[in-house]
Amino acid sequence: MALLFFVLMLFKSISLCAQSPYIYGIVYTGEDSNYLGRLNYLTGKFDSIMDLGKIISVNGACSDPYHNRYFFCGVWEGHSGNYHIIDLNTFSVESFSSRDAGDIEFNPYNNSLVFQVDADFCSINLSNKTINCQALPIVNNCSFGAKASTFITKDTSFVYINCQHTPSVFSILVIDALTGIVKCMKDTLSAFPGIDFVVDNSSGNVYCHNNEKVLLLDRCTGNTIQLLNIPSYESHYGSQMAVFDQEKKKYIVPYASNNYSGKIAVIDMIKNKIDTIYSQPDHGFNFQVLAYYPVGIEKLQYPNIPQIFPNPNNGLFTININQTAKSIKIFNLTGKLLYTDNNLKRQTSINIDLSDLQKGIYFARIQDSKQVVTEKIIIQ
Repeated sequence: MALLFFVLMLFKSISLCAQSPYIYGIVYTGEDSNYLGRLNYLTGKFDSIMDLGKIISVNGACSDPYHNRYFFCGVWEGHSGNYHIIDLNTFSVESFSSRDAGDIEFNPYNNSLVFQVDADFCSINLSNKTINCQALPIVNNCSFGAKASTFITKDTSFVYINCQHTPSVFSILVIDALTGIVKCMKDTLSAFPGIDFVVDNSSGNVYCHNNEKVLLLDRCTGNTIQLLNIPSYESHYGSQMAVFDQEKKKYIVPYASNNYSGKIAVIDMIKNKIDTIYSQPDHGFNFQVLAYYPVGIEKLQYPNIPQIFPNPNNGLFTININQTAKSIKIFNLTGKLLYTDNNLKRQTSINIDLSDLQKGIYFARIQDSKQVVTEKIIIQ
């Protein structure tokens, strides 16, 4: 019997239209009859929508609700490459790259997929399909068979749990998904924090569960706070994964109950209580990869966040900004103002030369009509 594997990548809707609680995913049997299915997590209603043919293996998935795209990593007969994009409007398919990966996350700020593999943090530019990898301070050499990473849109952080076989040591790393720089890490955790990482993008809170315990996770220390228990929880089914509804703030956890029947718990993370528990649909155990797509809403717009590249740099860099940006100011660590531009004139790209500055860390403060954003610049 195949296993239920949930991945949810949902961003807070800019539209005021109601979202539909659908999760799209691959019904994976390892045979020739695989297909794309849809599950309403509130009712458990399931239907199939696209024949996929033979899929040999599936590793991870995520989605882009801004352009209604579904991504998964795996071996798909008749398709070259290990990464596949399904357009959920037209059901057209694009496949590319032979680089392997497990958990993948979508980064809307630069239209990329990010993931960790072996000793590297990697990013795939979805516009030109180029892959950029950077070495990490800790090598990961084991797999959990469950989702142990998440992407935080609030501050473009990629969070993942790392492990070593010998000895059995766990670590947690937080990586800036735009630069690949490690923001913080705890290289020796006192205990394994949990699985099924999800994030509330509006608050930045990271949730997981360790068996029946639903936990709030401190991403930099790996410390957890228990919020509630899932009743009758017996075990995690192999590569099954929990999902999170950003609009309704629901943590949806699939699991095996104490009589080994498949269940789905819908948990209200505002009230920290369980809304409902119901049996998984008959086809549920065949879902190998699932990603959220908010059906029935207006197309979302990519979030506006300044992008600095290259970063790190030698003092010559470019800042991509929104047309509504009013000013750019750059400070050193002591708060001394080093650069200012208050006359942007609806520009979207600013080339800056600070090559006369010493190597070190600086901060760019970009102000528009709605917000002030501060981004780190590294000159080396």
